[in-house]
Amino acid sequence: MKIIGLLFLILIIHATECLSQAIGILHANNRYLEYHGSPVVLITSAEHYGAVINAEFDFIKYLAELETEGFNYTRIFTGTYLEPIDNIFGITKNTLAPLPGKYIGPWSLSKGKYDLNKFNNAYFDRLKEFIREAGRRNIIVEVTLFSSIYHDNAWRLSPFYFNNNSNGLDSIPLAVANS
Repeated sequence: MKIIGLLFLILIIHATECLSQAIGILHANNRYLEYHGSPVVLITSAEHYGAVINAEFDFIKYLAELETEGFNYTRIFTGTYLEPIDNIFGITKNTLAPLPGKYIGPWSLSKGKYDLNKFNNAYFDRLKEFIREAGRRNIIVEVTLFSSIYHDNAWRLSPFYFNNNSNGLDSIPLAVANS
């Protein structure tokens, strides 16, 4: 749990430079949201959960397209969950299923295992750049820290899966990991 708490803290610290751009409740009517002091309606066509964790995904092009189409919202995952290439949901070119060697996670990788006590600076640089670029385009980013794990094949890809890290975590079956 120390590792999870630390990840959350690091993400908050890295995001604080964007807090002045945070979305909030409209003070005049708490049923609405505001952004930069004005009411806002969030509009998007989809989210690219893997925009940050998939090194092959061109998030500059994606954010530019959102801006061009008048969309102002997207959602990303932080790297605690990814999906297998053989695709458990039938999604074509799933950004949340990076090709081998193209996953950029929050933790350092050494000898094929993640060290959950050491952070990967390249990941945090990419995350900050994504948030900055979205902010420049007035696109609000929902950052999903954790997700349900929907399939054993996805669980076996997780940095938290006992075989994928050098931290000696216990082997936890998927059903327990989701509770």
